[in-house]
Amino acid sequence: MAQKGEKTPGAESLAEELVAVGAYYGRRRARRHPSCAFALAATKEGIDIINLTVTLEQIATAKRVLRAAGETGVVVLWVSARPEGRMAVRDIATTLGHPYVAGRWLGGTLTNLPELRKRLRHLTSLRQMREEGIFEQRYTKRERLMLEREMRALEEDFEGLLPLMDAEPHLAVVVDPTHTPVAAEELAAQRVPFVGLISTDGNCSAVPYPIVCNVGSRATVSRVLAELRAAYEEGVAAKKETPVMAPAHSNA
Repeated sequence: MAQKGEKTPGAESLAEELVAVGAYYGRRRARRHPSCAFALAATKEGIDIINLTVTLEQIATAKRVLRAAGETGVVVLWVSARPEGRMAVRDIATTLGHPYVAGRWLGGTLTNLPELRKRLRHLTSLRQMREEGIFEQRYTKRERLMLEREMRALEEDFEGLLPLMDAEPHLAVVVDPTHTPVAAEELAAQRVPFVGLISTDGNCSAVPYPIVCNVGSRATVSRVLAELRAAYEEGVAAKKETPVMAPAHSNA
């Protein structure tokens, strides 16, 4: 494991990519949160410039967390209310079979999980009824239209959370928790640690594993999330490659 300050494999190329996509741009100085001062390199024309050396160290830390999660099979909740990260979290979570929120966070998603699961079961039931042709067999055209509308509304709000029917998240990745304060509050209330991509106007001290970067850049967000996904998948692969020792048999 690389020590702090050492370059990890691929760090140099990642640094170049982050520079290329403008990951170093923060918010205006007037909006700076004091907790992010340590991550700044300079201020130019009123805009805070992020020290990417700090960002790379934070990414490396977050990757170790995600890799460990992959090794133990931990379910990760991927969240982005910001449009810059919605497509990426949806694609990553879908590929991994994890829950996601790509849009508005609904209050009580984690703090009222029993109620959420009721809605998820109802959505699953409606889908099954449609697939089995029960809509056509039992309901009038007007009733079918109302059921279809209800199902679409449920899918819009809850489709990404269907994996929570049978599991609970023990880790989360949140794109800009400052933009989704209720999500951050519920994660904290449920004691679920999370990696947070955060800009210079956010409270870094409130994020267990912060990554200070330009969250207003789709390319930056996608690149950082890709690193985290890869780390999780490395953990999954490492778990599969671990040999299982046969139990010792006594000759007695």
